[in-house]
Amino acid sequence: MRKKTFLIITILSITVVLLAIVLKVNKKVTHYVKTDTNVESYYHDTVISNKQGSLFVIADNTYTKVGALNEGTVLFLDGIYHDYFKIKDTDYYVHFSTVEKYDLSIDERYKKYVKIGKVIHTRTNSKLYQSENVFISLDESHSFEVIYRDEDKYYVIFNNYLYYILEKDIADILDNYVTDEPYAKEIAVLNYHFFYDKLKESCNEIICIEKNLFEEHLKYLKEADFLTLTMDEFNLWMDGNLKLPENSVLITIDDGALGTDTHLIELLEKYDMNASLFLITAWWPKEKYISNNLEIYSHGYDIHLDNYCGSLPRGLCLSKEEFKEDLNKSVELLGTHLAFCYPFYEYNSVMLEGLSELGFEVAFIGGNKKATMNTNKLLIPRYVIHYNTTVSDLKKMIN
Repeated sequence: MRKKTFLIITILSITVVLLAIVLKVNKKVTHYVKTDTNVESYYHDTVISNKQGSLFVIADNTYTKVGALNEGTVLFLDGIYHDYFKIKDTDYYVHFSTVEKYDLSIDERYKKYVKIGKVIHTRTNSKLYQSENVFISLDESHSFEVIYRDEDKYYVIFNNYLYYILEKDIADILDNYVTDEPYAKEIAVLNYHFFYDKLKESCNEIICIEKNLFEEHLKYLKEADFLTLTMDEFNLWMDGNLKLPENSVLITIDDGALGTDTHLIELLEKYDMNASLFLITAWWPKEKYISNNLEIYSHGYDIHLDNYCGSLPRGLCLSKEEFKEDLNKSVELLGTHLAFCYPFYEYNSVMLEGLSELGFEVAFIGGNKKATMNTNKLLIPRYVIHYNTTVSDLKKMIN
């Protein structure tokens, strides 16, 4: 009797275990069932997820969930398999009902970056981010080549799109190779001021540039395939976290005066070039300079005054607390303390200490020479552009 009871209990236990295994597997696996929907009508080279969805891999006509997609994730596709779309350059699939057609112009400037020679292996349940938002979750560990790094963020390519992975989701960081691809070890920073149309305007200062000559500068940069940098890219390069192509240049403009809100923006947008404006924020509102091609940083709030104490500019006459108070007003208006430009290229130890204490990353002077990764980040030299700076002169500065 005891043996019979023991046998029944054993059989029941095995049955429960097997049932649990089946239930567990069924949570992860979906067998293909064809729908009557015209799936091809949903297909497009580029799609966007319209709801919370799943990532699948396929084997023997069986789909296994291996990750998740958040709503708003852009995907590039590479074929249809039953009711599933294959994600380009991966082994993953999405169900057709979770995506819809999407027309998108992708900024592929990252393809010009030189890879830094690192590979990361993620932990299980890692996440891919853009702008602080999670777009893709991967249940399994994955390997990625690192494009560049920004503090605890490692930027990688997934499905032809740039995402970042947080350091806490990384199991290993390995050296991949030492690249022979050339990269920029020094970069020219150009410094413009005023822009005018000689048929309608006059500008008699040495730092004025006629708009047609400025257009010749941009046309050369475009034809020579120069990457006109954002300030973030330049700062990452200075810190050694981003390798840039040798044909890289940073365009800066001081003040915000004549032609900055008209001729400058018009030509930047025409040639799709990036530039950074150092704005005197007490004199002009940042709203005058709205453009996807122009970033705005601090030229101080109201320290751009010459002969303020004797023959010195106002910035050199202030105490550290007064200088910081002025800068804080500018930061509040602009929302950033990434970059600063010294008025009249003049600085002293008080200003340097104030910038450091406020957390500014980079600051610019004159100097007419290139910046290197060993340059003091608060004393970055620039080439000052004059009314007679020809394209030949420009080539000598940047090549």
